[in-house]
Amino acid sequence: MSPRRARPGAPPWPLSVAGSDPSGGAGLQADLKVFAAFGLSGGAVPTAITVQGPRGVAGVHALPARLVTRQLAAVLADLTPAAVKIGMLPDADVVHAVARALQPLARGGVPIVLDPVLSSSSGAALLSRRGWPALRDELFPLASVVTPNLDEAAALLGWSPRRVADDPRAAAEALREAGARVVLLKGGHARGTSSVDLLVDADGARRLSAPRVAQRTRVHGTG
Repeated sequence: MSPRRARPGAPPWPLSVAGSDPSGGAGLQADLKVFAAFGLSGGAVPTAITVQGPRGVAGVHALPARLVTRQLAAVLADLTPAAVKIGMLPDADVVHAVARALQPLARGGVPIVLDPVLSSSSGAALLSRRGWPALRDELFPLASVVTPNLDEAAALLGWSPRRVADDPRAAAEALREAGARVVLLKGGHARGTSSVDLLVDADGARRLSAPRVAQRTRVHGTG
């Protein structure tokens, strides 16, 4: 079924598909805050319920893939998002469900941003290992841009974190060969006084640098 077009004059409606963070620092809650900061009222489809606070993730409860499918079918039957942000997907079954639901949107030119969340900043696993190849093979080709951090890029490529840090452009190009059209390789986990992201697309590479903000308190949701 083709997605319905928004009625003329309707404000853009972005959609987040991600895990729920009860502390509001990441996941659906953080995405909705970003939407609101730009004056937009967005939608949110949860893929998992997490038990977490600023100190880290204490538990993850994956929602059944069939429930994620039903949520997406319900909202997409009446609304066409202006863009989709994909965050935490807990397992391969949910990855399959999201890919199937978003294929018509991708074919229709709706921008899709994929943040390949594999683990939390505190080290908790957020996507099962069986889900990694599914994420790469099924969602990379649908995404307008993929935004891994250095550790996520290393895991998805089977490289060492050191290799990615030493040659981020080669890592980003390898991710493009895996199906991503545009890669924004986030440098927040690197060292130095500046945080440097690398944007790589068919036209080449661009460095995006900003001063690193000193961390005075425990934070999470760094993606």
